[in-house]
Amino acid sequence: MLGKQGFNEWAAEYDDTVRESERQGTYPFAGYSDVLTEIFEAVDEKQQASLLYTTKGIVFSGLIFHLK
Repeated sequence: MLGKQGFNEWAAEYDDTVRESERQGTYPFAGYSDVLTEIFEAVDEKQQASLLYTTKGIVFSGLIFHLK
């Protein structure tokens, strides 16, 4: 488990870690964008919906909703 300093160092490279993990299809982020797409589609089908998504990926999620 990462300590505070280790986590902070990794957090600075989070987006790169997600992209590379997805590109390679490896743990822990293989399929990450697919999951976000599934969430978007489920929420988008409803007349009124709320979505709470609490990670740095919120920017990505917000962009999807904005572009829709």
